[in-house]
Amino acid sequence: MTDNIPNDPKTEDTGPVYNYTTQNVNGTQQVHVQLTQDRDTREKNIVCKSNTVIPVIFLPGVMGTNLKKKDSAKEVWQPPRSTLGGIPMLFEYLFKDAAARQMLFNPDNSEIDWSGPVDAGPVRLGPDKDTSQDMLHKRGWGSVYSSSYHPLLQTLHQRLNHEGVLVHGSTELAPWWKDTMMQDPQGWGSVSGDKPLSEDEIKGLLRYRFEIWACGYNWLKSNADSAKQVMAYIRKVLGVYANNGSPAAKKVILVTHSMGGLVARAVMQLPGALDSILGVVHGVQPAAGAPAVYKRARAGFEGIEQVVLGRSAAEAVPVLANAVSLLEMLPFKDYNQGRPWLKVRGGTLALPQSDGNPYKDIYASTAWYGLIPEQNTKLIDPAGIIAKRLGPRQSVRADVFETFLKAAKTFQESITRPGAAYHPVTYAHCAVEFARKSWGEIYWAGPVPQNVSLEAATLTDDNLDGTVELAGNLKLSLEDPAADGDGTVPGWSGIAPKGKALSLFVHGRGFVVGDSSVDASRTTDDAAPARHEGYEHQDSYKDPRGQWATLYAIAKIAQKADWAT
Repeated sequence: MTDNIPNDPKTEDTGPVYNYTTQNVNGTQQVHVQLTQDRDTREKNIVCKSNTVIPVIFLPGVMGTNLKKKDSAKEVWQPPRSTLGGIPMLFEYLFKDAAARQMLFNPDNSEIDWSGPVDAGPVRLGPDKDTSQDMLHKRGWGSVYSSSYHPLLQTLHQRLNHEGVLVHGSTELAPWWKDTMMQDPQGWGSVSGDKPLSEDEIKGLLRYRFEIWACGYNWLKSNADSAKQVMAYIRKVLGVYANNGSPAAKKVILVTHSMGGLVARAVMQLPGALDSILGVVHGVQPAAGAPAVYKRARAGFEGIEQVVLGRSAAEAVPVLANAVSLLEMLPFKDYNQGRPWLKVRGGTLALPQSDGNPYKDIYASTAWYGLIPEQNTKLIDPAGIIAKRLGPRQSVRADVFETFLKAAKTFQESITRPGAAYHPVTYAHCAVEFARKSWGEIYWAGPVPQNVSLEAATLTDDNLDGTVELAGNLKLSLEDPAADGDGTVPGWSGIAPKGKALSLFVHGRGFVVGDSSVDASRTTDDAAPARHEGYEHQDSYKDPRGQWATLYAIAKIAQKADWAT
């Protein structure tokens, strides 16, 4: 974007000059130009953007929101901006014991930190960098993981607005839109028979100005609570455009990552949501839950998360068991069409049973295979803060943990009601990659006598790192993940929006076992982008295919907007 004209243009530079407006904090437009010498006779143009707006609000995934202690500036969690910058922070977490983790990640003592770093990149909203930073802070960018999400937010701003849609000074589409976005969507992952964007659809974006917002949420609290906070934020954003003569905006578009998709679906259960939301784009949503949550309760987290949230069950359970939102990501009742996903290799144990009730069969069970066996109840409250609050007559397990499980069950049921599971204008994308194994099923394995049921077996020892000993000298360990996915969300959950969303994009070289309809709809061209190696869960929006699916969806959703002047 150019807002300065050289004083002494080169003699061969005789073409017209285009100056694009920037924005004031209140949404009005301004342009900065520089007076030139008399001999500069080039045509000077000021290009104004649309006065009508479609706000795009981004909702991050779990651990994607900066958190601080309530009524304090002390950090609870702020993701590092770089690998080098994260070393001191991770070193600090490394030496926290279970009690310290429970107190630090206490949902009741944490809140969103809106003051996190902002990476504006090439985004220019005002006359200088400081003004742009200030405006992006006001749009919530400081609440979300900067190195993971800000590149996407920058891309959305650049691609969707006037200077990204057209070649400067012409009515011709910018090469990127023409050469990339008008390709066959199947080559970019569509399994829904989508048609390529037309030139008219892309130029239709020019009717609006797209302003990119972000809304963090407390990922330790129930997603239902976060949904109420997000709904209030949507009303606030729309209010910005309704006051003081600012540009008009009637509805927003939501773009979500991972657990943010569950929050958005909970928003849709609230009064007024349909009147305020034009459409939703979901990226790598654990749409039917993720068995990885079970694994983490029995053996700790993986990757960098293990340093922060716990390397073993002893460290992870104090966080998981007290954060309803994390329990809400357990496999839903309809996960993989209700088929069993918790099994003993070579044995007959396969849960949930035929009635498909994982809450009773697994999550609340005190048996050795339960989410938190009776012997591990002591892991829930190592700091003693729950027991102190409850008093001697109440139980940490029955009165807190099981209450949280009931809340998780209610939440999952609320966002899977027929006809209410998704916004009617929903697009989704996910990765199904054989090189990024995910826990699609959980297998306990060991020298088990053939066809022996272990449901009634007694737990005699648990090393809290994925190995248990049962009465009769049986030793079982958790197997490594084996399902194709994105390293976190297995294909079964990633494709769950199929048939409910208007469109689903699937990226990667893997397969969804037992769902031939998805694989039959995918491109067979191995050279197509959709068939390249699938992305890792956290980096989905850094991948060109995740960005392509998102921009395609926004362009389609924007056609439904009707408030342009």
